[in-house]
Amino acid sequence: MVKYEIIRENSENNAEKRFSAARKLSGVAFKLYCYFETFPIGATTYIQKDFAEQAYLDTRTVSGAFKELFEKGYLKCYSPSFYFFMP
Repeated sequence: MVKYEIIRENSENNAEKRFSAARKLSGVAFKLYCYFETFPIGATTYIQKDFAEQAYLDTRTVSGAFKELFEKGYLKCYSPSFYFFMP
């Protein structure tokens, strides 16, 4: 099971940031971005399989979306199982 702690520090919901992310990310990566935006401030456990089931997606596709968020700077790795979400 793929499981990470996602740490969200910023509670600001900024439409401009969301539109910018929509332009830069694939559809699945943007869905994951929006999912992470719903997390409360602090650490939240993210289980890849649960998100994949909720969004009716294949876990490999979701894994690729997570990697895309990391590569494009929306996720910063703190340790192998902890990531900061940077909307």
